[in-house]
Amino acid sequence: MTQSPKLSVIIPLYNKKAYIARAIQSVLAQNWQDYELLVVDDGSTDNGRGVVREQFQDPRIRLVVQEDSGKGGARNRGIAKMRGDIAIFLNAGDEWLPTRLDHIAEPAIGFPQA
Repeated sequence: MTQSPKLSVIIPLYNKKAYIARAIQSVLAQNWQDYELLVVDDGSTDNGRGVVREQFQDPRIRLVVQEDSGKGGARNRGIAKMRGDIAIFLNAGDEWLPTRLDHIAEPAIGFPQA
């Protein structure tokens, strides 16, 4: 990989309305900014997808909605829809420090064969 990798952050979302904004904000606060963010709503019943739609208009964010197929199914759907080179997963109830994507992208640049 001679150029910078495009990262795809995938967040499976299932009934985490109270936490999803914090998770997304932690991605938007990353030092590394060349990424897309896919939030895969996996049949949530608490309108977490409404939080994504109403609070975030960043063009890097895409919301994918599907029927409940479990966290693995949501991750697989994110992989199928991603446009980046590397998939990174973040749980909807978690958050990252601002250097998380740096720690993934920098080795990918330095060791493209890995």
